Amino acid sequence: MQPDVLVQSLKMTVDPSDSSYMPSLVVVSGGDSFTAMNELATVNIRNTDNLVLLLSDVKEVRLPLLFHNIPLHL
Repeated sequence: MQPDVLVQSLKMTVDPSDSSYMPSLVVVSGGDSFTAMNELATVNIRNTDNLVLLLSDVKEVRLPLLFHNIPLHL
């Protein structure tokens, strides 16, 4: 991220027709470093979703790093 950028919301576009991979779960974390991340949100994605809201109304959280993880379930 760029310095002094405030994220108020975070969205992700998914394609239900993509047969190779459609995530069902996304974890959003933030922190001062990659070794000090805190979970901010866990979002379940329906197989009919196109636009997924990952974070909203983020007003007081100021973190230099923001990371989203899509866990693989084999």
